[in-house]
Amino acid sequence: IYTWLAFANNYDFVFRHYSAYDGLWSNAVRAVIQDKKGYIWIGADAGLNRFDGISMRQFNFSRNSFSQSATALLEMGDTIFIGTFNGAYVLKMSTEEMKPFNIKADDGSVINTQIMSISSDKDGGVWFATMGQGVYRYQTSNNTLKRYSSWNEGRIGQVYVDSKNQVWAVT
Repeated sequence: IYTWLAFANNYDFVFRHYSAYDGLWSNAVRAVIQDKKGYIWIGADAGLNRFDGISMRQFNFSRNSFSQSATALLEMGDTIFIGTFNGAYVLKMSTEEMKPFNIKADDGSVINTQIMSISSDKDGGVWFATMGQGVYRYQTSNNTLKRYSSWNEGRIGQVYVDSKNQVWAVT
């Protein structure tokens, strides 16, 4: 005879809804992270927002940007790497200065297509999965960018670094 006991906890979840009416750039959210200070960073179709628990702060990309959509986010130290539909940006949190990430890779290319995901490794590397250019690794210690052979015509949906520092790419 087997006896199964199920305990149901009665949790009262409270949900709050935020929209463009509350200060979001757009109601279409593509990425969310929480930084070490507790701020919530929200990548939306029209830009980047920072939520402090009370109000939204809007950050926009350069006016020359083809797309204002923030598709992927990664915090590393004092920097947030931001993926967009046409490349990446870096935001230095202490100064709130945002710049395009336009470093040339070892093959002379620059990331200029949609970034699907951004991950970090244990060696200070930042990995970018792109839609059409393959995988890139930015080494923060020496400011270099390396492009890896592209699979599936360079369409990489996700790049993930596991606990053993192995890199996984989803095509």
